[in-house]
Amino acid sequence: MALNNYRDEARRFMLKLGNKVFDQETIIAHLEHEIARLKANQTNKPVLDHQIYDLLFLLMELAAHNQTDLNAEWDCDRARKQKYYE
Repeated sequence: MALNNYRDEARRFMLKLGNKVFDQETIIAHLEHEIARLKANQTNKPVLDHQIYDLLFLLMELAAHNQTDLNAEWDCDRARKQKYYE
């Protein structure tokens, strides 16, 4: 899985913003705002779909900000979940 590609895309976007790059607390505040919008629009599929995208992008920004190796995290968790498939 290429989650790091999406993280890197978010990083490139953040770099293009220059001095408008948000710190971790601001990204988390934006996540909270988007979750509230998600909850308020659960029955409106187009809005719901877009809110899911917004949340994913913010999570990718947070991963970029923290230099998180999402591929490694995903693979590690997949290994832990393997016992449920057996």
